[in-house]
Amino acid sequence: MTSTSPLIHFDQVNFSFHQPPKTILKNFNFSIYPKDKIIVFGKSGSGKSTLINLILGFYQPQKGTIFYKNQPLNPTTIWQLRRHIAYVDQDATLGQGIVKNIFQEYLHFQANRHLKLKPSTFTRYFNSLGLSPNLLQKDVSQVSGGERQRLALSLALLLDRPILLLDEVTSALDPESKQLVVKLITQLTNKTILLVTHDKIWKQQAQFKLFDFKEKQ
Repeated sequence: MTSTSPLIHFDQVNFSFHQPPKTILKNFNFSIYPKDKIIVFGKSGSGKSTLINLILGFYQPQKGTIFYKNQPLNPTTIWQLRRHIAYVDQDATLGQGIVKNIFQEYLHFQANRHLKLKPSTFTRYFNSLGLSPNLLQKDVSQVSGGERQRLALSLALLLDRPILLLDEVTSALDPESKQLVVKLITQLTNKTILLVTHDKIWKQQAQFKLFDFKEKQ
């Protein structure tokens, strides 16, 4: 059952880029409720990723307010929100070095030290995403774009945050790998998920609400 109170809410938000001039949001209203599964669908370059950047506080509205648990986003509340978010960007940024060392570094951050992960947890996500455990020993520079995308997703899932923000997580994948990612993500019934994409495979998933970004502008 959907909560009566949004987890995240955009209230009459305006946002534009200045160079070059481009209006992305105008008097924009949008709500994400706990355990919602929402696909923000639209063409590349339409500004879908701007929603995620606004939620994360990387951008600020020029007008209007974004709320988290009924509190306006500000320097205090944005950090509270970020501690509950796992984010995978469209470049699947992992950093540099050996994959295993990168994973361990993330898991030793202060916000993640409470996690007690067993090797079987790594194996479960890797198997679900069609990844070989041998990838942990590779340098990121030796990993393909599709593997890096799935590694970034597996890392986000290992962090076990209640909110997932996913930006074009199937863009570099072959059809078989896409199906594996879709299957795994649609099984995450206890998480709140916002997924921005232009990949039509997501339109076939009945569990997700479809939000057409272009039509709402």
